[in-house]
Amino acid sequence: MEVLIPIAIALVIALIIRWFLTPGRARRLARKGVSDPESINPIPLDITVLFANLDDFVPLLERLGHQAGAHLLNEYYSVMTPIIRRHDGYIHQHAFDSLFCCFGPILSVSRSNHAEQAIRAVLDMQNAMDLLNDRLTARGLPRVRMRIGVATGQAIVGDIGSAEYSQFTAIGPAVNAAKQLEKACKTRDARNLVNAQARLRTLALVRFRVVEPTPAVEGDAPIESFEAIGRL
Repeated sequence: MEVLIPIAIALVIALIIRWFLTPGRARRLARKGVSDPESINPIPLDITVLFANLDDFVPLLERLGHQAGAHLLNEYYSVMTPIIRRHDGYIHQHAFDSLFCCFGPILSVSRSNHAEQAIRAVLDMQNAMDLLNDRLTARGLPRVRMRIGVATGQAIVGDIGSAEYSQFTAIGPAVNAAKQLEKACKTRDARNLVNAQARLRTLALVRFRVVEPTPAVEGDAPIESFEAIGRL
């Protein structure tokens, strides 16, 4: 019994340390029947939203097989995730080949130019995708095209859901615009599309080309669209 007491104390200390160091503890809250005192009430924020997706990944998955496709996705995310974090992006969701993240004062006060952070992340992600594609072709695999939509604007950020289950996420105009821009890359021959607000906040830092406006969700005006093509 005397031997077990120090072991038990050590386990408790380890659990406490893990609780405080777990990065998702206050960021992505999923609850089942447990009241969570750390729930984050939804609030309006000015943020920059980034959606990334891979072109025609389902046919590629069928061609490669599910196991090889899963390895490819893991390799893709292992490349992209550090880039987003390096630019202070908050990853809300990995869903199959779709990536949803936000930049700005998501969980703490921030005075940084979150549009700049997002667009710098986009350019780095594109460079990393080129290198990843070189590795894929060297292994006899097809190249994969990534498309990205970026929108700066208002969103409601916080816990969305019920008492049984909720998720820390963002909803609103900026999220909708980023989704539409990401989809439009496929028909606009663009690697990324950026809305006017994100471009306006980074004009002194990034070169853009004007692209045909992107159709918005029903009832909204078309989205002015620009492709970020490099740093100044």
